[in-house]
Amino acid sequence: MDAYQPYSFFLNVQEEDGVLVGDLKISVGIIIKREALRLHPDYNQLKYDERDIVDCLTVKTFSLGLNPVLDLSNLDGSQEKLFDSKIWKVLREKYDQAFHDNAQVVSKDEGKLEEIEKFAKANLRDACAYAYKNEMKSTSADEADLFAILEMLEYHGYIFDKDIGITEADLTVKMWGCLLEKLFRQTALRCKCCEFAGDSSETTDSPGFKVDLRVVRDTLLRRNKEADAGNMEMARMDASVIKTCSYKTKLLIESKCVLDRLVRASPHWAMDVAVPALQIIENKAVLLSMRLVAPGLYVAVKEVAATIPGRVSYVKDFRQAIHLLFKFKRASFDVAKVYLQGMKTILLREHNWNEPKLSFQGKTTARSEENDKVMYDVLLDEASGHILKLSEGAIKYVGPLSTPVAQEIVIDANVVEAEDLLEDAADEDEEEESIDLTSSRGWTAGEAYIDSRLSGSGEGFASLNSRLIMNNGRYACPLDYFLFFLPVDHFYSIIHSTNLHARNLDHWEDITFHEYLMRIALLTAMTVVRHGDRKAYWRQGQSFFL
Repeated sequence: MDAYQPYSFFLNVQEEDGVLVGDLKISVGIIIKREALRLHPDYNQLKYDERDIVDCLTVKTFSLGLNPVLDLSNLDGSQEKLFDSKIWKVLREKYDQAFHDNAQVVSKDEGKLEEIEKFAKANLRDACAYAYKNEMKSTSADEADLFAILEMLEYHGYIFDKDIGITEADLTVKMWGCLLEKLFRQTALRCKCCEFAGDSSETTDSPGFKVDLRVVRDTLLRRNKEADAGNMEMARMDASVIKTCSYKTKLLIESKCVLDRLVRASPHWAMDVAVPALQIIENKAVLLSMRLVAPGLYVAVKEVAATIPGRVSYVKDFRQAIHLLFKFKRASFDVAKVYLQGMKTILLREHNWNEPKLSFQGKTTARSEENDKVMYDVLLDEASGHILKLSEGAIKYVGPLSTPVAQEIVIDANVVEAEDLLEDAADEDEEEESIDLTSSRGWTAGEAYIDSRLSGSGEGFASLNSRLIMNNGRYACPLDYFLFFLPVDHFYSIIHSTNLHARNLDHWEDITFHEYLMRIALLTAMTVVRHGDRKAYWRQGQSFFL
């Protein structure tokens, strides 16, 4: 429905969503819409609970009531008075929480989290150092993100001080924005901050709104095309009730716009996904979900709420915030997968998947690593505007482009086996043999030797072949190898002992783990490394020590 139609147009529209509960003879969506139309002319004189039914934010935009959205996210239930108590109870039970529990992400590291909490009560810096140590040793992306999030507890403690004026930009940049950046690092999704209108509202002919932060998936980089996967809106603790309610409505309308875009791109998949939205008031967060449950009827549900603790003694409560963040992450990825299904639908219209050796021409635009896999962003010629994320085993290198594009490493790629294309795009579970596209600059061919006396065998001999257990060692740069072989545990004991014995000196500042590693790296570069350009040697990696 076009939100820019005159008010008289809405009075004559009849839309039937078909959702009948109990003895209702009129569908749920029609009941909500009729009440919104009845209350709209006197909106300025309405009470807060009545305004929630209409939620008109501008003269031209009829929001929740006229979309229509069944809002079950409010425990007070502003729409509850429109239905019988039994019917309202049935609606709540029928449209329960949509996001799955992610307790396993935290529970499998329960022992490590308890150690962090124990350290935090004595010295927050030691707790952050322990979290960083576990992040470096983690074997999965979720586990690494978990400890990276815990590291931020050391910084920006003044945000929790009620005597200091905090802006919404402070909350975005220094607290929640920092957490979400760590959550979506090295993935196909990215965070986009600041007030701007989303791409989904443009697609659905809706006016849309500007929100503080969006989680987006790039669909066509050269034209700055994006697809929204989640939204977030923040407010200070002293925000008015009107502002808080309007922010919530803004988030729900943006989530509806995302769903409307999904319906256009992938109508068969849109009703199987819930769009996440985060409403944040200072250090408190509420995760909302929006679903399309029937043609013309959307349902908003409160999934979970959490608070980032402001004191070290309450660090255990931070686990609730971690659960919330991982639910938001999972839901955002689910939305992004539906965009991929839309691209597959476009290809299915033109091609027969049973055709032998079916392949598609395209080019890669970016390379990344996810869960110890090398992934490429692929832009197919026959599905322009959609970027697929495929493992290196699903593409075949053909050659470089004849006219290279500045500041963009692009190659021609041939996507082999359509069945593998579908599987890798949706699940990214399997990986096949591939051609190594990695530049060999900075490396020379050679052999590796190992002293059998150091192999650990009782007879002094174990195997003729040595093995390096290092994630993505095939593509690692010299700096990655340098960090891998460092005795990190021993360094922690050195740093701790040095700080412990030097704190009685005047003007002493504790050495951090990052500072110590930087000194080791500089010392090695000045005394050991033989390289024409030592600075270039170390800058081949992506470490924060550069």
